[in-house]
Amino acid sequence: MATVSVADDILRECVRAMRPVADYQLEPALDRRLRDLGERKEFLSPEEHAELIDLVAFSRKRSIE
Repeated sequence: MATVSVADDILRECVRAMRPVADYQLEPALDRRLRDLGERKEFLSPEEHAELIDLVAFSRKRSIE
């Protein structure tokens, strides 16, 4: 029984540690802009395309953190 209790404790600790990662969301304004640019990616100006690339890189870095 002690093994089950230790395993349950470890699982609970893992869930507690991962919850912020699972709940993470970009700020609403950034998320809206990223979606807008992504939906019209075929028609972006060079400046907008660079912005999209920067936002994608930013969101990936935040996800990794």
